[in-house]
Amino acid sequence: MHVPILKGRDFSGADVAGRPGAVLISDALARRFWPNEDPIGKHLTLTFFPGVVREVVGIVGDVKLDSLTKRGRRDHLSPTGAGHRSR
Repeated sequence: MHVPILKGRDFSGADVAGRPGAVLISDALARRFWPNEDPIGKHLTLTFFPGVVREVVGIVGDVKLDSLTKRGRRDHLSPTGAGHRSR
């Protein structure tokens, strides 16, 4: 599945699973937490990795996984390729 990068960059070779830091977030998540700001370069901490501060390096299009009629989920993507739902 191809999810478009709307702003910023994709992961690079420097963004590896053993060295967390970079994160891609969905457009919905960006609008929720930074409605009138550019989220690129902002930092966030995920509740399931409380000691790891991540930097937003890119914004991706919203993904509809549950239904084509429901709004896109507010997700993030880590360099491991695993996406996680925000709450």
